[in-house]
This record gives sequence, C-alpha cells and structure tokens, in this order.
Amino acid sequence: MNYGSINRQSMGIYSRAKEKITIYVKSAKKTDLLPKNQFTQYIGSKENWLGKINNLKLGKQTIIIDNFKLEDDLNIPTFPGGPSYLINPYNSTEQSKIYIYVEGGTLLSTIKLGRYEAEYKQQLVECINLNKINNKTYFDITELSSKMAMLTIRESDAYKIYSNSNNIAPL
Repeated sequence: MNYGSINRQSMGIYSRAKEKITIYVKSAKKTDLLPKNQFTQYIGSKENWLGKINNLKLGKQTIIIDNFKLEDDLNIPTFPGGPSYLINPYNSTEQSKIYIYVEGGTLLSTIKLGRYEAEYKQQLVECINLNKINNKTYFDITELSSKMAMLTIRESDAYKIYSNSNNIAPL
C-alpha cells in the first residue's frame, strides 16, 4: 500500500465504521491553509482501504467514519474501521501553529523509533490485554514511525518481534 508523495501523519487513534468523531481545529491565523483528515480500513480490504478525505475547517466538525466493505476471503478476524491520519503538506510559511483536538475513537499504541521504547513495550502489553478481554471492541493494531517511514501492524506481532529482539530495528 503506497501513499505516494502525500504527507500523512498519524493522529494516534482508530475508529470503528459508522462511529462519530468530533474534531476541533484552532489556528493562530484565519488565513492558514488547513490539513485534511482521512480514516482508513486497517485489515480486510484490498482495494477500498482508503476512506474519503475530509477537508478540515476552523472550529468544530463531526465526521462519521466510512463503512468499509471487508473481503470475504480474509483469514484474520477484524472489524470495519481503522486508523486516522492528517494530510498536511504545508510548511511554516504557509501555515502557523495548528491545534487539533479529537473527541471519540480509541487511542492506538504508537512509537517514534528510538524514543520511549520501554514505555511503548508496556503500552503494547496493556493494549494486548484489553484486546483479550474484549476483542469485539479493540483492534489489534499499532503504528511505528521514523523519519523515513510509518508502519501499521498488529500489536501482537510487534510485541513478539520486540520481545525476541529486545529492541525494534530502525525503519
């Protein structure tokens, strides 16, 4: 799956299909170019994994998450829905500081490689335990990012790799 040259930044949340998410956008200047938002299907759709792009505006907006069609031949249990991203290709001359607040969704474990690895490993354990307790609500999902790449994989797989190697190889 290739995003091409579009700048996507993880929002650190995932959402289920048809869930309502409220996004608040605040900017120092009313003339700022604003980012866009896009929800995706995590696993289960080979062709229709990208949701619609939402043009964000200043103030409050409510977004209803796309109802992604899942493939019939999927061997991994999953639900419609997935992580959310900001599409923000602007630089500091085109945009001042933008503040984005989100209500809704579920926090997803994320790490910027080389930072807080012990905390990330603990976060993986906590999320995996939540998934065991209620696997009808929680996705088995995590995101790892570096300066060059972002990888979305299952938390359980990340934990196995991390536990066996004691660190995460750089992307």
